[in-house]
Formats: sequence, C-alpha cells, structure tokens
Amino acid sequence: ALAEYVRNGGTLFVSADQVSGGVISSEMAGVEFGVDMVKADSKIRYSNGSDAMTLREDYSLMAPKSVSAKPFLKDVNGSVLAFRHEIGKGAVITVTAPVCCLSSGRMPAEPNTKIVLQE
Repeated sequence: ALAEYVRNGGTLFVSADQVSGGVISSEMAGVEFGVDMVKADSKIRYSNGSDAMTLREDYSLMAPKSVSAKPFLKDVNGSVLAFRHEIGKGAVITVTAPVCCLSSGRMPAEPNTKIVLQE
C-alpha cells in the first residue's frame, strides 16, 4: 500500500531506525543503515549547497551502509541528514536521525522552519 502511494505521487517520510528496523524496506528507502552513529553539525544545507536551516544544536545520525537514494540535506561537513529516493511519481525521504532524536520533546528547529522538497 505504501509503495503504491509513493508510485502514484505521494511523499513518504521515514527515519533511519524505521528503515533499519524493517518498518520500511531499505530497497524502498534507497538506503541501508548499519549501527554506526555520526555527529552532525547544526548548519544544514541542500544537496546543491544552498542553506536550508540551522538546528538548535548538533545531534547524532545513523551512518548509511549502502545507498542508491540521492542526498537531499547535508550538514556543513558533508554528512547526509536526509536522502530522497524517487519511485514512480513520488519519493521516499529518509531522515538519518533516529526517531528518538526527533521526538525528544524539543523542536530541532524553529517551528516556522520550512524545508522545500523540490529544489
């Protein structure tokens, strides 16, 4: 059902631990994760190098093991914070931070921060 949703133009957002835990397949996400964590800088850029946002603090992300998806967001040091894997008319966006880091009760960025999905 999710694959059909994406193929028909939907955008699915998932976290690295959802991929590594099998909630969504690494084939559908376009990225496979190991167990290594990497420290990410708070300054975030789109894959083309333009500024996207600055998070309130640095955080850790799950390092990819193999990738067929394209980097979407990177920190200033080149660590990938999100991948975009196009499937049919839609895409799967995989955030490399585990859900626990995203749901800590603290907003990672200002509430009015917007990420543009199409560059």
